Amino acid sequence: MDADEGTHGHGEFPSGTAHLSTQVAGHSCDNKNYSFGLLVKSGRYVLKPVEKEQHGKREIDFYRRVTSTKDPLLLELKALVPEFYGTEILSWNDSRVNYIVLSNVTHGMAQPCVMDIKIGKQTWDPYATEAKRLKEQEKYAVIKQHYSFCIPGFQVYDASTSQFKKFGKDFGKNLTIDGTVEAFKIFFNLSHESGKATLLHILERLKKIVKWFKSQRHFHFYSSSILIAYDAKELSNFPSATVTMIDFAHVYPANGEEDLNYIAGVEKLVELLDSIAV
Repeated sequence: MDADEGTHGHGEFPSGTAHLSTQVAGHSCDNKNYSFGLLVKSGRYVLKPVEKEQHGKREIDFYRRVTSTKDPLLLELKALVPEFYGTEILSWNDSRVNYIVLSNVTHGMAQPCVMDIKIGKQTWDPYATEAKRLKEQEKYAVIKQHYSFCIPGFQVYDASTSQFKKFGKDFGKNLTIDGTVEAFKIFFNLSHESGKATLLHILERLKKIVKWFKSQRHFHFYSSSILIAYDAKELSNFPSATVTMIDFAHVYPANGEEDLNYIAGVEKLVELLDSIAV
């Protein structure tokens, strides 16, 4: 289940591409800005539109630095982010759109369950305008204040009903503190006897991210997410689950300081998941 083949309401997709059906958050198809949101190519690659102005350049520079690094600490980070294959320009309606080409972490999954978790209480970068800061403060306010993360969206294959369920940003914005716990129970299919194995596998990966952040002083990450994905069809076998850091348009130099905003969010996430794994 890698893509929705064919056309979109705004016209045909660029040759050889299709909409990424497992996209659960972020910008979708946009006729006004000549963008199709996230695309998939050959099943194996995700194409992400380069953001405007300096944000897009910042994300590309981040991937290039991490991909080419020989720094042992950044090599650890490289294992936590999608594989980067450069950029590609696609044409559509006489416009040219630049895309970042990344590995598709759900490639080969028959029943992909995907959750986007935006990390940190502060989701605006240090150079955001006052209007942007206020707008970001209002989004997911209750959950961000309590957990230092929020859930923009997720999809899950419900093992009990054999159906996909998709939960978008409206669901995430209306989550209560207790509702957030229930959302994770739904996502991990904890009513299924094998769901716990997947959760425990994910927890180990998340703890590696915590460990990395406590040792690094290279970057501060704002409005960045952790993408959790697993194949519900593999619940009865060893879980084929992945945890990947994504979205780096708002990554800034750390100037020798810990990224306490990110650390708080991922530690709270680990704490919550530990509580439902018992």
